[in-house]
Amino acid sequence: MAGGTDGQILGWDAGGNPAAIGPGTDGQVLTSSGANTVATFEAPAVGRPYYSVTGGNQNVSDAVDTKLTFSNETNDSDGCYNHTTHKFIPNKAGRYFIEANIQFSPQGADRFHSCIVYIYKNGSSYISISEDDFNNYYSYSKGMSMSGIVPMNGTSDYIEIYGHLNVTTGSPQISGSVLGFFIGV
Repeated sequence: MAGGTDGQILGWDAGGNPAAIGPGTDGQVLTSSGANTVATFEAPAVGRPYYSVTGGNQNVSDAVDTKLTFSNETNDSDGCYNHTTHKFIPNKAGRYFIEANIQFSPQGADRFHSCIVYIYKNGSSYISISEDDFNNYYSYSKGMSMSGIVPMNGTSDYIEIYGHLNVTTGSPQISGSVLGFFIGV
């Protein structure tokens, strides 16, 4: 057997002959492609994508489902949140836990009837929660939270958050935050 280099390890090739593996570099892991191949050092596989974003006050039309924009990114592990389209497009297939925390405000003396928070998947409502105060006409802000588990294919599926606020008069506003993370395949 020939001499080696510091950091190399010994393996065998498909013919059963000794083969030097490595050395790898800092942060790499030893991976195998199965029988009849020599193991190699590679960058670790993409982990568990996650993101969290917040958004300021957004004026919305009365009684209209409106896509909410979140331009303040606090975390985006794999660069999967698009600030232009306000979509989360994960690069790994699996199930994702998505949570939206939304603040509805009827603005000043205005009062609201109802509000709805939606998690949209691929342009359609996937999960929603609503509250109807039609008979009470509350005039103060109302916060709502909702969450759900959404299966994603890792290539073309995407998540958006929508809100709906029905007020008696005036210009309603919505603000909030979103958290999403991979929970498994």
